[in-house]
Amino acid sequence: MTTPQQDRAIAKRALLIEGGAELIQTDGPSGFTARAVAAKAGVALSAVTYYFASVDDLLALSAAEVCRQWADAAQEAVRRTNRRGSSAAAAAITAALLPPGDTDDVLCRYEQLLAAARVAPVANALTGLRPALVSAIEQILTRCQVRTRLSADLILCVADGAIFGALSERRPDPRAVVRDRLTEAL
Repeated sequence: MTTPQQDRAIAKRALLIEGGAELIQTDGPSGFTARAVAAKAGVALSAVTYYFASVDDLLALSAAEVCRQWADAAQEAVRRTNRRGSSAAAAAITAALLPPGDTDDVLCRYEQLLAAARVAPVANALTGLRPALVSAIEQILTRCQVRTRLSADLILCVADGAIFGALSERRPDPRAVVRDRLTEAL
């Protein structure tokens, strides 16, 4: 059993992690500062050093939260998968991998993925995300009854390549590009 003071501490720590996760998603790792996280969480700046050994510790936990949210969204796409065939699988995989929203939301996520390579705590968290995404792809293929020579990991690579190509070429509908490339590959 926890005391009210412990409950408040747990809640404040969670607020900081959630605020940090939001910053990573909107501003990327470069926008992650103790001051920015505290402001986003609506707490005093001193709370960052009180609840975390370092800003890097908070960054790592916030990045892990971003990855958890992404993995949860991928699993939700798996749960919504109820059709069969390559086209259905391609649509479900696209939904599992890309964020909701418009092209700017997709661009923002992939800009942050590239920026993460320069920030070890975020890159480490993303490395842990890959197995969850591969698993979601495998589950979608099973639900859609699609047999393919391609591994789920390679399908993830096809999707990543398609999205980077679509974004760099400023295609108006990057989701359609990913879905079409996946349908072709499957």
